[in-house]
Amino acid sequence: MPTPGGGTPGNKGPTVEGVFIPGLADNSLDGSGEGQGYSVQVGRYVKIGRIVHFQLHLDVSDLGTLSTGQGANVVGLPFTAANISNSFAPVYVGFANSLAMSVLGMVVTGYVSPDTAHIILKLWDATGGVTDLLISEYSAGGALVIGGSYEV
Repeated sequence: MPTPGGGTPGNKGPTVEGVFIPGLADNSLDGSGEGQGYSVQVGRYVKIGRIVHFQLHLDVSDLGTLSTGQGANVVGLPFTAANISNSFAPVYVGFANSLAMSVLGMVVTGYVSPDTAHIILKLWDATGGVTDLLISEYSAGGALVIGGSYEV
């Protein structure tokens, strides 16, 4: 049964739906100012109370002047994550295409850190865990479909 303001019993607020424009960034976290080009930039979200559920599709046609030796980030999430110590929200990668990874079987993953509005992309490429997914490994023509949830 809905409550005033669009909420439902047990949640902490109304449901909000919307769109956002994701972008690829290096450590500067600038998703468009370094000449990046995109063939697809689509993001959708549903915020229920303090939880944001999102999905995005990002096809990069041109890396512009992104620093290829730096880690890749997806910027432009619709809300800043809650500033809760050690509360990292994992994301899943449902599709990846045309990435420049050197070994078959590497897996792209990532997370949203506390008090940020971007995804830090990682690569399962070592027996000891993950390393940064580098801009050079994303590559021009690279595509990702990512989903996840995080607290605000």
